[in-house]
Amino acid sequence: METGEISSTAFFDQLMEVCDHKIEREVLEELYTDIFRPNPWLLDLELLEKLKKRYRVCLLSNTCDVHIQNLKTGNEDFFAIFDETVLSYECGARKPDAQAYEKFSFNRDWSRCLYLDDREENLEVPRAWGASVHQVLGTQKSRQILLDLSS
Repeated sequence: METGEISSTAFFDQLMEVCDHKIEREVLEELYTDIFRPNPWLLDLELLEKLKKRYRVCLLSNTCDVHIQNLKTGNEDFFAIFDETVLSYECGARKPDAQAYEKFSFNRDWSRCLYLDDREENLEVPRAWGASVHQVLGTQKSRQILLDLSS
């Protein structure tokens, strides 16, 4: 689903078959989407607005339509902050595939890009293209990097 090769409808249809239709579709969808918890530091709209005064703020996410719709519910202001959003299921490519990064309109000037990710393999392409990259494994480090950049 994260590359858009299979729709969420087809995925859940297949899952219903595997479960022999013993679980209601809505329950399966809720269980499938209940893997994310909002990070309060990431939802700090004031901090993100400060960053926007100095930088383009973009989002690249390996996700599918049901996950992103679940995340957007109640967080519309957060998603509206991004100058550009690239979602794997919409563009047909997942990180660390270079095609996912190429979908950004600014992809010709990665030297002006700060790229944060929790997975080392997702840093390789931006690093090779000249971006400043940071692996962030905890919310405190991520927040500190963003605070330093916004001041």
